[in-house]
Amino acid sequence: MAKLEPLSFERLVNWIEGRLSREETAVITSQIAQADEDTKETIEWIRKFHHVHEKVAFVAPPSEMHTVLQQRFEQYAQGRRPLTLFQRLIATLTFDSHQQLGLVGARGTARQAFPRQHIYSTELADIALNFERTADESNSNPSLDKITVSGQIFPISQETNLTEFTIQLLQNATEIGLATADALGEFIFTAVPVGVYDIIVSHDVAEIEINAIDLIN
Repeated sequence: MAKLEPLSFERLVNWIEGRLSREETAVITSQIAQADEDTKETIEWIRKFHHVHEKVAFVAPPSEMHTVLQQRFEQYAQGRRPLTLFQRLIATLTFDSHQQLGLVGARGTARQAFPRQHIYSTELADIALNFERTADESNSNPSLDKITVSGQIFPISQETNLTEFTIQLLQNATEIGLATADALGEFIFTAVPVGVYDIIVSHDVAEIEINAIDLIN
C-alpha cells in the first residue's frame, strides 16, 4: 500500500476549496475521518475563513504591513505541531524474563520474582522495561516493598529524536509519575509501590500504550 501524504495545511485548503482530483479528494476525506482533534479544529477554522473570504472583498494591505503579517504568520506556523495522523498503538509483550525462568523450573517467593525484564514491540518502537524490587529487610510484608522501573526506547526509525519521548506511569488512570527519555532513550521511575500499572509512551506522531503491568507477582 502506498504511503499516505500528511494532511498539510495546503492540502486541506485545496480540499475545502475543491481544487483536487476526485481520487485525491476521496483519499483526503478518508484521512480526515480518522484525524485527531487538532486537525479537525484546523479544518473548521479553514472552512470559516473560506466562508468569510467568499462574502467579503478584501483590500490588499500596504507592502510594509504585508511583510509584517507574513513574518508573524511564519512564527505562528513554526510554533504549531505539524498536522499528522496521530496514532494510538497498543504494545505487544514479546519477552518476559519471569516466564523464561519458569520454563527451566525456577520457582520462588514473590521477592524472588525480581529483577524482571519485559520487552514490548510496536511499529514505532520497541521498549525494554526492567523491574527491580527494593525490599525492606526489616519488614516481612512484600506488599510494602518498592519497585524501581527503568526502561529504554528503541525506535524503528534511526532518525527519531529519543529526547522527544515522554513516559507516563499510571494506576487506575491516575498519573503516578512522569519522565522524559534521555539521548539514549532511557528513563526511570523509583520507589514505585507494588501494584498494577499502565505506561503511556508519547511522541509527536504516536502514543504507545503498555497495559496492565503486574508489579505484584
